[in-house]
Amino acid sequence: MIRNLVVFLLLSLMTFGQNVKISGKIHEENTGKVIENVMVYSVNFQKSTFSDKDGNYEITLPTAPNYTLKFLFTGYSPVTAEITVTGANMMGFDVSLTPVSIHLGEVTVTSPRYVSSLQESPYPLGIISREDFELESKLSIAEYLSEEPGVSMSRDGIWATDISVRGIRGTGIVLMVDGVRVETATELSARLSLIDQFDIERVEMIKGAASSMYGTGALGGIVNVITQNRKFRNNFYYTGSFGNYYNSVNKGAGTSLFFNTGSSNWFVKVRGSFRGASATETPDGIITNSHYHDNSFTGALGFKPFDNHELELNYQRYEGVDIGLPGGSAFAAAAIARYPVQKRELISAEYKINDISPLISNISVKYFHQLIVRDAEVVMPTARLLPAADHTSDGIQLTSNWVFSPNYRFVFGLDAWQREMDSKRQRILNAKKDSIIHERPVPLSKFKSMGFFFQNEIDNLTKNLNVAIGGRFDYINVTSHDSYNPDFVEVRGVVNNNPPGRKLLWSARDENNYSWSLNIASLYKLTKDHHITFNFGKSFRAPSLEERFQFLDLGGLVKLGDPALEPEEGWFYDFGYRYYSNSAMWKINFFLNTLTNMVVETPGFTYQNRPATQMVNFGSAKIYGLDLAFELHIIKDLILYGRGSIVRGEDTKKTEDLPFMPGDNGTLGLRAKAHEYVDISLEIEGVMDQNKVAPSEKRTGGYSLVNMMINIKPVKIAYGELVFTLGVENILDRLYLSHLSTNRGLVKAEPGRNIFIRANYNF
Repeated sequence: MIRNLVVFLLLSLMTFGQNVKISGKIHEENTGKVIENVMVYSVNFQKSTFSDKDGNYEITLPTAPNYTLKFLFTGYSPVTAEITVTGANMMGFDVSLTPVSIHLGEVTVTSPRYVSSLQESPYPLGIISREDFELESKLSIAEYLSEEPGVSMSRDGIWATDISVRGIRGTGIVLMVDGVRVETATELSARLSLIDQFDIERVEMIKGAASSMYGTGALGGIVNVITQNRKFRNNFYYTGSFGNYYNSVNKGAGTSLFFNTGSSNWFVKVRGSFRGASATETPDGIITNSHYHDNSFTGALGFKPFDNHELELNYQRYEGVDIGLPGGSAFAAAAIARYPVQKRELISAEYKINDISPLISNISVKYFHQLIVRDAEVVMPTARLLPAADHTSDGIQLTSNWVFSPNYRFVFGLDAWQREMDSKRQRILNAKKDSIIHERPVPLSKFKSMGFFFQNEIDNLTKNLNVAIGGRFDYINVTSHDSYNPDFVEVRGVVNNNPPGRKLLWSARDENNYSWSLNIASLYKLTKDHHITFNFGKSFRAPSLEERFQFLDLGGLVKLGDPALEPEEGWFYDFGYRYYSNSAMWKINFFLNTLTNMVVETPGFTYQNRPATQMVNFGSAKIYGLDLAFELHIIKDLILYGRGSIVRGEDTKKTEDLPFMPGDNGTLGLRAKAHEYVDISLEIEGVMDQNKVAPSEKRTGGYSLVNMMINIKPVKIAYGELVFTLGVENILDRLYLSHLSTNRGLVKAEPGRNIFIRANYNF
């Protein structure tokens, strides 16, 4: 079989003929103005390029009878062109794009493992674009993401925030930066806080089962943060920006400097950012201990050592200093907690070969190494705790894109990664300050995952029907060392490795799990503007190191893991309807997620005669609901827009409501051009009472907020342009509490009125 495959590949390489160049100019339909940075994408060969500052583009492709090119740019109606080339070159294929005031799904997406547009992808996707980040000034990345229907935010103060996607949160959502997992602690994880929000090109979300593409953890979907970088372009370019923002609610300010240059054979990108904030104000007073300071640096270097070969090196470094944690279920109400140091450091290298043959579009290999440092300090009435943990991740990914026909594309890949956790904690009792108790909240342990996956995309399987089918098989290995409580005791600098009362917590383990997953996605075009979609998938999540092995002694309460936990599994269904035209956009999706072996923290246990909770698998659950979004062009320069979602979660064994389900919510707004250079948005955001709660939860009242944004169109100045945005969030200074944040101890209210201003100089 292997010999036949080798012969097949060699034959495909031998058929590789002369390349064809297609080029032209892209301009705006009404004004004739050239448009820079339009993506020109070959559907046949999964290859893309971009227009330059003069609107010119050039794309080189293997010989074929005909080509399908897509022209995609935010703010313009997408164009699909069928091109027949008779010679080696086709010059002068010019394209005009029509500007639109509503979002038509023209944004490019890559998270389904191949390039597509949001409009034509069969998956339930969400996109937060760079324009969204530049036109507002949110307090965290999670706030931006919560503007996508079906996504809700929870806070632990301002710095530490996370999201729930259709009722699933935490380790049920895979978070990535440029395709690299961000793996860190599950308690107060704050994964999204470890990313520079200045450096985001877009955030792509798959809302639903995605384990067949990304492996364990994607029960509820994935969030892929893609950083800003123009990479290779046909002609020499340079671009950059200098940006600042200010938020009144926490006296938060930030600044960032970015520069990117390159040509057809090389590129360089660098960015440095700084942020800081004081305590956050609410209508009920300030949230004490909610300050933070952080900085980040990112750099990238790429070059082409040979024709069609690309090498890209990336470096990202984030560091937070003196970050307050005002609440959270991990700490007692009287505790004062902070992060003296938070750090994420990522190094990655990717090698890619393009245009291998008419059959094989490209092959890429990517390696990454990531270190996340979590050092904390918790001051309690009776003791001072110094938890610290290093989370080290290493991985390699192999991905290949195949083109069996213009309508049939195939992705095959392998990936392997491991996370190693080294956690320690010092406990210093106030009554015995010369004695330090050393503990391991989680034993020295490793989580290894290896898997292979495939993904088919078939256009026009039958007339107007596009289908994508994918699958995956994974092997997971978890190992740990013996863990004792305490690990050792230090008295006046003298170490005692076998103190009185030392007990074995967890014996060394070596556990294996095997899992498989699949997905089927389809898009049927009823007409050019009306589409329906259907998704079905099986997903899984292997329990994390913390869920298996944690031992958190909080004084009056002990939190225990369970090494024998079984993987969670889910079956996911989604049915959607979409309508796109130059005057309106509608999207609505109905979903159902059935889950078994869910891992939950359950009270009612005891440890050494003290109350304890333990991680357990419990029967089964279902989460269902809908999310929707629309935009309507009412009259000239006036857009009505809205979004909303409903989520229900049920324990199907106990017939009880699941915890941490967001309340029904929606937003209704108007966006208008008040002046040639000024756009104004006014919106009302509402959340219903959450009275469908788990037995251990509290009901949360509903609320409504009024927000306003003023966006000033770019002002041309020397060598570039200035862009200003200002606005007010929670104009009425409404006192409210998010249901997903009801576990936060001392925090009783969300941020109050926030007046913000943001300015960027782009060149």
